[in-house]
Amino acid sequence: MKRLIFAAIAFMGMFAFALADESYSCEAELPRLEALIFESEGSTIYGQILVPSPKFGGARPCAIFCHGFAGFTRWDDVAHDLCRAGIAVVIPHHRGAWGSEGEYTVTGCIRDAENLAQWVMDPVTAGKYGFDANAVYLVGHSMGGNSVVNAASRINGVRGVALVAPCDIGFMAQQMGRDKLKEFLVGEGMQALRRASDDAVVDDIMANASKMRFTRAAKAMKGKKVFLATAEYDLTVPLEPLNAFWSELGNEGVKCRRVYAAGHSLMGARQAFASDIKSFILGEPNGGMAACQCACMRSKAEVIYDAFLEHPSDESLIDLDIAVFEGHWDGSFLKRLEEELSKPQRTIYNTKEAAIDSYSLAVYLADAALHFGAPTDNPPQWGYICSRPVRDCSSEDTEMTVPYRVHIFNAAQEGVILAREKISESLAK
Repeated sequence: MKRLIFAAIAFMGMFAFALADESYSCEAELPRLEALIFESEGSTIYGQILVPSPKFGGARPCAIFCHGFAGFTRWDDVAHDLCRAGIAVVIPHHRGAWGSEGEYTVTGCIRDAENLAQWVMDPVTAGKYGFDANAVYLVGHSMGGNSVVNAASRINGVRGVALVAPCDIGFMAQQMGRDKLKEFLVGEGMQALRRASDDAVVDDIMANASKMRFTRAAKAMKGKKVFLATAEYDLTVPLEPLNAFWSELGNEGVKCRRVYAAGHSLMGARQAFASDIKSFILGEPNGGMAACQCACMRSKAEVIYDAFLEHPSDESLIDLDIAVFEGHWDGSFLKRLEEELSKPQRTIYNTKEAAIDSYSLAVYLADAALHFGAPTDNPPQWGYICSRPVRDCSSEDTEMTVPYRVHIFNAAQEGVILAREKISESLAK
């Protein structure tokens, strides 16, 4: 009997193995990983080239991933996900970084991105690796965002740019000044880079700060596809210059923007990001971008709302309250509330004072956004007070905990009906 069981397990294992390999009938259909060895202004740049399976057929779009400062954050997981979807990926290590030759400078990284994009779009390179020379995308994280936004503004032929928690280092240099900038870069691991000196890296940035500003690059990028991904809990790069850059792009071309409930490296949100960037690159049937806009255009309020429903906490409840009252919501957020009001009512969070149910929260948020004065049950209202950590502006290293009131009412049935009506009216406009 045991032999029969073992035999059955062995057979099932072989069958499962066969199923796992079934998608590739021969070696020629396998995707492949090749070494990137590329000359950029006399420096040999090393890295990886991920080539999708030939089963996808035809020339494939190519994404060039430029790393941040000093290259500690890796994006191999996203790169392999893109390759599985039929997107070729080129991952360089900039001059002076992680084995590549030459000396690191921020302006050198920009030229590396320019030169690499030109190399990928060259017919010889494109033919060798199966790249679609007309579908080349520059993707940059943090300082890599500075590299690709400036490179894309200087050369022709790049189809689109994806900026992931990008660092407008020109803005930061102008705001911080030389000494604080140097301190910041040392804290970010500058010692890992091959460089002439710390001062040489800083001097390069200070001398070119105004030229590298994102708002300046935006003037040359109008009409291009741009995906801006920022992180809700990013404590590394400021959001102010990114908002200015977004406004400067205007309404021409295709623009997608998404906020992720994550930190600077998007840990905890990388699957969502990978899905979005695939939509950004592949989701343009007949030149349209409907698929990308559905996936990417999520407001700050919607991102926090989904995060709260999945993992409710005092902090996310406060963040949600603030996001709505500050106007960081859109029609997609109202649709999410409308969906929640069509589901069965349920308790989603127990506070010290009361239980927050799904209807009351959705009506409260809709009322906060649209100001229609929803009626309540008895008792008419209750206030929920919790603590919010804030940084003491008088001391960079001090955090205070202050009370914060999230005033959520118990929604009456009439309030639920009214909320649905007001949401429908708003969406119809």
